[in-house]
Amino acid sequence: INAEYGEGTPATMQQRAAALWLLIVIAASSPVPRGPVPRVQFELDTPPSRPGWSPSLSFAIAAEPPRIELSFAVQQNNVSALLATLERVSDPESPQYGHYLTNEQVHEMVAPHPVSYTHLTLPTKRIV
Repeated sequence: INAEYGEGTPATMQQRAAALWLLIVIAASSPVPRGPVPRVQFELDTPPSRPGWSPSLSFAIAAEPPRIELSFAVQQNNVSALLATLERVSDPESPQYGHYLTNEQVHEMVAPHPVSYTHLTLPTKRIV
């Protein structure tokens, strides 16, 4: 027994016992929450965002995996030339007035440079 620091003396032991008893009494008298235990809200717990819609887990139990469609945008070229052509075909004073471009001509005019497509590489393995 180390008497120098008061460890093990009868008075210290009684103080420790009294402090422990006090903590037990305080813990026992503190209010315990009653009722349902709060839980994390899940997606299926929320009401549908649109009238008539219902939650579904069909994607999770589908026989085949869902397909994801991706679109990539590449920078168009010659947009200023397209705008200049638009001005000319819309100006009654221009000899090109009324000579509108077809959809194909517009696509050819603003088509991205072929190098733009090299930056879009897909894996050689088929993704399904």
